[in-house]
Amino acid sequence: VRGCMFPVSRKQAMTSLRMQHLAPELKKMQEKFKEDKQGMAAAQMELYRKNGVNPFGTCWLLLLQMPIFMGLYYSLQESIHFRLQGVSSWWIPNLSAPDMLLWWTESIPFLSQPSSYGYFYYLGPYLNILPILAVSLMLVQQKWTMPPPTDETQEQQQKMMKYMMMFMALMFYKVASGLCIYFIFS
Repeated sequence: VRGCMFPVSRKQAMTSLRMQHLAPELKKMQEKFKEDKQGMAAAQMELYRKNGVNPFGTCWLLLLQMPIFMGLYYSLQESIHFRLQGVSSWWIPNLSAPDMLLWWTESIPFLSQPSSYGYFYYLGPYLNILPILAVSLMLVQQKWTMPPPTDETQEQQQKMMKYMMMFMALMFYKVASGLCIYFIFS
């Protein structure tokens, strides 16, 4: 699935890089057209057209990938073909369940107590390595691809993205190991 989606994700990444290269020019335009919103929009669209960048291109590509991601998610959760099919007998024995590498206990308050089962913060009695690895790689990728912030707004946006990654870690912690493997290879 990832191999089939590579051309789409590559195009999305290239568009993002081109947008990053245009950021200094956009900053100059914002200073130049401080009071003139229409002039700013026209100059911005001209800059995008001149450099062959579609500002909505990354959104459309992301929306194109969403049904495939959702299909992969549901197929890993519901398909009987993936149950008890795994990488090895001691780690990831089941692609449709979390990897459950290490039993850590059922006595950690809120996180692993059976009375907390069903709550958002319940992680279960096992340590799952794949979600931690997937989110760590996402953070590394974000650090490599994001330019350094030039103003306070960009700095706040980058901090927000880091906090979103922590939220993603909680969401990924309970998903199928096959889905985490997909994101690791992404």
